[in-house]
Amino acid sequence: MEKVGLREANIHFARYVRKVKGGAEILLTDRGKPIAIISPISKKEEPLEERLRMLEKRGILRMASPGKLKLHKLMDLPGKGLSRIVSEEREGRP
Repeated sequence: MEKVGLREANIHFARYVRKVKGGAEILLTDRGKPIAIISPISKKEEPLEERLRMLEKRGILRMASPGKLKLHKLMDLPGKGLSRIVSEEREGRP
């Protein structure tokens, strides 16, 4: 893995993107301290369950607990339907 400072990466950004496209991983550093890794996106398709677990591990999503999702009942409200209101607005009439 190649180690590159932020300033160097900024100046020669296109060079490092080409390296990543070629399969290389770049470790970005700020004043010598590692801050990020730039790596190519995997070309092989991971199973959905595996991708979801990875997103959950990173804190990007939270998996729902089976049977705990409460659905609300639909309600009929008085007045015009939304699609009718939108149509009338588009046509410029009240």
